Amino acid sequence: MNNDYNGNFKSKEEFESVIGRGCELGFEWKNHEYCIFKQNDNTWFFGFTGTDTSKDISLKTLDDVMNYEIDGERLVDICTKFNVIERTF
Repeated sequence: MNNDYNGNFKSKEEFESVIGRGCELGFEWKNHEYCIFKQNDNTWFFGFTGTDTSKDISLKTLDDVMNYEIDGERLVDICTKFNVIERTF
């Protein structure tokens, strides 16, 4: 295991490319943990990690994912600022 690995995104383009290819992503923003993954019907699931599923949603397009807002901030604008917890390639 490489303890020096940092899975945080370096650019908006990297985030869009990785999410577009179906990456499963867990990240932390403002002390809350979130997850994003592509579902079998080619939509993206976005939600809080944990047991509260009241705000879980399904997003239809990659643009919907990129423009989804958390506390008034679009994912595309914060993707280089949040802390990646887990990320598949």
